[in-house]
Amino acid sequence: MRMALQILFISLFFCLFPLGFACGQEQGILLSAEEQTYLQTHDTIVFISQTDYPPFEFRNIDGVSDGMTLELIRWLATEIGFHCRFKNASFLEAQQAVLSGEADVLTSFFYSEKRDQLFDFTQPLFEVPASIFVLADRPDIVHLRDLSGKRVAIQQGDYAKDFLDAKGINFTMVSTRDFAEATDTVIKRTSDAIIGDEQIVLYFLYSHGLIDKVKKVGEPLYTGIDCMGLKDGNRVLRSILNKGISHARKSGVLDSLTRKWLGTKYPSRTDYWAKFWPYLAAVLGLILLVVAWNIRLRRAVELKTRHLRESEQKFKTIFDQSYQFIGLMSPDGTLLDVNQTAIKFTGQEKESLLNRPFWETAWWQHSAESRSQIRDATMRAAKGEIVQLEATVCSGSGEIHTFDTSITPLFNAKGKVTLLIPEGRDITERKQAEANLSQQKSLFEAIFTCIPDAIVYTNIERELIGINPAFSSIFGFSMDDLAGKKTSFLYENLEEYENQGRIRFNLTAIERTLPYEVRYRRKDGSIFPGETLGTTIRDASDTTMGYIGVIRDIADRKLAEEEKRTLEQNLQQTQKLESLGVLSGGIAHDFNNILAVIIGYCGLIKLKYESAEKNIPEIEKAAKRAAGLCRQMLAYAGKVQLTKTKINMVTKAADIVGMLKSTLPHNAVIKTDFSAKIPLIEGDASQLRQVVMNLIINASEAIGTEQGEVRVSLTRIKVGSGKTCVDYHSKAIPPGEYVCLDVTDNGCGMDEVTKWRIFEPFYTTKFTGRGLGMSAVLGIVKSHAGAVQLFSQPGQGTTFKVYLPALTSETVGDEDQTISTPSALWQGSGTILLAEDEKQVRLIAKSLLEMFGFSILEAANGKEALEIYLKNAAAITLVLTDMGMPVMDGYQLFHELKKLNPELPIIISSGYGDTEVNSRIGLDNIAGIISKPYNMDQLREVLKTVLDDAKLPQKGTNGI
Repeated sequence: MRMALQILFISLFFCLFPLGFACGQEQGILLSAEEQTYLQTHDTIVFISQTDYPPFEFRNIDGVSDGMTLELIRWLATEIGFHCRFKNASFLEAQQAVLSGEADVLTSFFYSEKRDQLFDFTQPLFEVPASIFVLADRPDIVHLRDLSGKRVAIQQGDYAKDFLDAKGINFTMVSTRDFAEATDTVIKRTSDAIIGDEQIVLYFLYSHGLIDKVKKVGEPLYTGIDCMGLKDGNRVLRSILNKGISHARKSGVLDSLTRKWLGTKYPSRTDYWAKFWPYLAAVLGLILLVVAWNIRLRRAVELKTRHLRESEQKFKTIFDQSYQFIGLMSPDGTLLDVNQTAIKFTGQEKESLLNRPFWETAWWQHSAESRSQIRDATMRAAKGEIVQLEATVCSGSGEIHTFDTSITPLFNAKGKVTLLIPEGRDITERKQAEANLSQQKSLFEAIFTCIPDAIVYTNIERELIGINPAFSSIFGFSMDDLAGKKTSFLYENLEEYENQGRIRFNLTAIERTLPYEVRYRRKDGSIFPGETLGTTIRDASDTTMGYIGVIRDIADRKLAEEEKRTLEQNLQQTQKLESLGVLSGGIAHDFNNILAVIIGYCGLIKLKYESAEKNIPEIEKAAKRAAGLCRQMLAYAGKVQLTKTKINMVTKAADIVGMLKSTLPHNAVIKTDFSAKIPLIEGDASQLRQVVMNLIINASEAIGTEQGEVRVSLTRIKVGSGKTCVDYHSKAIPPGEYVCLDVTDNGCGMDEVTKWRIFEPFYTTKFTGRGLGMSAVLGIVKSHAGAVQLFSQPGQGTTFKVYLPALTSETVGDEDQTISTPSALWQGSGTILLAEDEKQVRLIAKSLLEMFGFSILEAANGKEALEIYLKNAAAITLVLTDMGMPVMDGYQLFHELKKLNPELPIIISSGYGDTEVNSRIGLDNIAGIISKPYNMDQLREVLKTVLDDAKLPQKGTNGI
């Protein structure tokens, strides 16, 4: 009874299992809302596979990605509902593509703890054992430990390297792009063994007729869990793929693909029924042994037959879809079969290639040399030799290709050659690349040899590796003299050598140093200047390999530059002397006019003293003109500081125009256009008056004797940052608000040479004695932070535009605001030490000071003044000293007095300008300064200010 129940239970199980399987299959793949949203936003999923990993993934004869894993992915895409796109790469490149985001999924990827740190893995697809493969004649490698000290070929990025490292095996890794290349290294004996995935290596061996040449040794080292790999964190896509894989496993698709491509089912780790099958089979066998014996025997025979048929089909698939051309021929060289790659390449019908000697087929018809070469190789292979050679092949389109060809013999059990396998790989592009590289190398060597500059190449330690002929010519060294030496011995100064090394160390692969000058030492010990240009040589991984330096002997150039510099200095000195003569003539002319006025009026006063009241003001005016001329020259020399006030340019320009209308020639009509809303500017009134006068006078003179017009206008202009507004020298005018003075004439105009030189000091287009005006104009405008524009053409007149920065305040004012009227009732007291070498100036100053109520101690030079001070220090209230004096000048006197009494007030009287005094002493250290010539009011104001600041004794309101 129990036996019957057991049989019933087992029968029901095998009946209901397919029903349950079918029900699960009908349920389909259910995706969550998050997963559906992912597929809607990621319409196409990019899968990247290895280029040569058959039968799991490879590119067939048409260049299309194919294989067991890719067929599964296409089925998943249809079932789940997404578009897939395939890319091919090496195994290492495929991993990098997923990590960089160029691809979404790596199609075949073994799970490991190390990889799990960077990738997410799907459910397992297949289990792939990895084993050791060696040549059949290698008895010395039978175990993992035998790999110690051996050369082991491993696919780039494969887990095998980590496995050997973890086992402590000391080996030399031969890195290959794929397992096919790794197997080639064993055949060619460039490696001792390969660790590879069994299915892929065996697939390659069978497809190339090498199964008798290479053997698998030992048990599998490990079994790889073949999954799909995703970048760590891609949780939703992994969930979608896992649901698809589960559905493929439940529906039998995974088993079907395994049988199709491998001929037998590889059990999954999750195939729990497979784990219990032996026990169920044993029970079922005991119960149904007699009944099922014949059925099982018949099925075993059918299964074996099917396996043989599928193995044959697999070999045929590998044979036809290999990217190399493969053939089979008898030992006498008769071609028996060729694959589709060979047929496609030759463009011939298959029948026209078979049953004829291999060397007489369409491949070799273009060259008698190639036919002879292939015939000899075939005969050698027929004797049992594996022959490797390169031969030129004619394609069906008539193009000549170079093939890396091998002919491998197959032996039977008695060691007799039964079959020859010719195999070829198209290396035309590689040969062309080698030819191009050789051509570039020849070109480089020609350039390297012909360049007249010295070129040196060093390693990373800056040891000399190579030089060009010019180096030997310049330095006198041969390569034998330099072997093993560093470039430091070429330098005169080792500090320059170290500095050059620091510069080059920080360069990237595409950067180079700027040319710089270094002093080098020749073989004979002589020193010469060299202009050096260097760069760092780096490899593809940005690792420094060495340095290249180019050195140019610039001794002759330096000598020529020095001679040129000397000539230019001589020329400049000559020009300065000539210009000084021109300037001196002009100054003498103006001063003579002024002195003529002074002498003339003095003569009139002598003749008639009653006219003194009328004539003395004219003498003062002439003196002021002389002082103004001196101030102009000092301003040009940069010896005075600006006296800035708020200025209304409309009022100032109108006054000057009114004055000039009566003095300029009547043929030059002055017209004005002054806007009513012109803001104030800040500047030196006397200097800006000179600018306006010079521009108007120059415009009038440009008109000449013809009838003409001078237009003077003032406008308010705003220069924006986005506008292109430049001065006469194409320099951008800073953005801001300006008052623009425009002086335009319709005179003769200027050519380009004159426009370029018009602002040069001493340059003139007028009579002798002029030429300082426009350079002074430019200097004054620049000192006011302004700019000048010049527009002119010959015969079409000239326009000068002067830009002066405007004040933000709209209050109208003039420079007279700053002039304070000194008190006419002020009197001082005390003793003043007066140091002045010019007797007449000293007498005038003494008289003025005594009128102000002071006692005076006189000195004709600094030494005399210092001696007087040492004797009367307690009585002296302050010191008034000139700067330019004999024996001891005012600067030395100032410092000596300050050493004796730092609190002593000292007033400087100078004709050299404020800037000169400020640069040598500093205005902060001076109690007061008064520029020559000065009048009574100016001297009194300075004295009052100094005494007020020093809080020295003063008298009240007793006037003069």
